[in-house]
Amino acid sequence: MENKQAFLSICIPTYNRINDLSYNIRILIKIIEDNDLYNDIIILISDNCSPDHTESIIMEEIKPFPKVQIELFRQSTNIGVLNNMIFVLNKVATGYCMLLGDDDYINADYLIRVLSEIRNNKKLTCIIPSVQAIYPNKKYIKDRGRDLNHKTKYYKKGFVNCFANINRAGQMSGLVFKKKGVVEKYTQHNMNNLYPQVFFVLLNCLSGETLHLTDYPILVTHVDQSKKDWDYGIDGLLKDKFENCTNLGLSALKTSILEIVSIIDTKYLLRNMNFRIIPEILKNKNTTVCAGCFLLWYMPYTKIEKYIKLVYWWFLRKNKKSIMKTLVN
Repeated sequence: MENKQAFLSICIPTYNRINDLSYNIRILIKIIEDNDLYNDIIILISDNCSPDHTESIIMEEIKPFPKVQIELFRQSTNIGVLNNMIFVLNKVATGYCMLLGDDDYINADYLIRVLSEIRNNKKLTCIIPSVQAIYPNKKYIKDRGRDLNHKTKYYKKGFVNCFANINRAGQMSGLVFKKKGVVEKYTQHNMNNLYPQVFFVLLNCLSGETLHLTDYPILVTHVDQSKKDWDYGIDGLLKDKFENCTNLGLSALKTSILEIVSIIDTKYLLRNMNFRIIPEILKNKNTTVCAGCFLLWYMPYTKIEKYIKLVYWWFLRKNKKSIMKTLVN
């Protein structure tokens, strides 16, 4: 049943990161207390059977703040990254939800703007933030982020909205969307991929307006891939991305366009992928003919491009003096 009083649920799936999670919860509690948002926000945490005493430590930390609405769930066994996210989303009883990584952080300005938008803009179904990468010690990583120099923009509902924002939805932290029906459609199609938030966002892009809110970047912790509890697999998760595209109910042409955009977004992973993965991707039921043809051309191009750039910069260094002389004259 939808919670008629609160506007937003902040959903935090977590595993074995008690220090980061504690820091995150303290930030959120302070924002809620400083801005009197007790009745507007619910924080939902799903602990995926962490061995670091997450449950007991968090329960102690939130005890002094009874007015802040926080619900903590603990899985009896590790149910996996995807199932833990779906679990916490199924606990949402508000109209809108926000996904947040346990080691990623929002600020007060972002949260206040989000609440203002979902209160006042009835056409709005989705909010996508910009991203600033940080080290685990919370220091900024220079020149590492997404859309930091973009202006905040509204997108009308429809395919163009999907086209513009499909790759922005890959980073889950800070994403806000209408909860109603999206998880049900995901499970109805028997989907199983590591980018469910992309499907949720795209459904909302088709049904309503999207706000690309770049004024208050989400701080996203950058850690080595070996320290994550998931990886990109041998296909760069292309099959996962394609599954999200084919279950939107779009035409074959529009589905192909979204899949091609997803391939381009996977550029830097394609450079290091083995060509032997191509037949497997082509045979996948969610790969459209157009996307398959594009992949056959684009994957070799990504590998060649790297060497073309190396040759280009080598040529410039070797001929720097003569080039400068020609420009001056």
